[in-house]
Amino acid sequence: MHEGRIAVSGTVAEVVGAQPARISFELGRPAPPLPVLSAAAQHDGAAVALRSTALQQDLTTLLAWAQHHDVALRRLVARHASLDDVFRAVRTQGRSDERQEVAA
Repeated sequence: MHEGRIAVSGTVAEVVGAQPARISFELGRPAPPLPVLSAAAQHDGAAVALRSTALQQDLTTLLAWAQHHDVALRRLVARHASLDDVFRAVRTQGRSDERQEVAA
């Protein structure tokens, strides 16, 4: 439910499974360009984050890249989506819909 409307439906597993996983890490030093992954990575200084639709494949590719280039992935975190991610996505989508209605 979001603002009195049903925003998503399904089992918990279905609702959570529809959201992308997250991978985040920090680079300790400048590194070669990241490999091609299922989603574009966002950089904030040394911090890197991406939303993955293929968690195991992306993580395998990323770890192989890091080993090949001798790059340490500090504070590496890889996790599937959670109910909190679903709630945030619904809230963000609601705000996006409001902006589109105002613009129209």
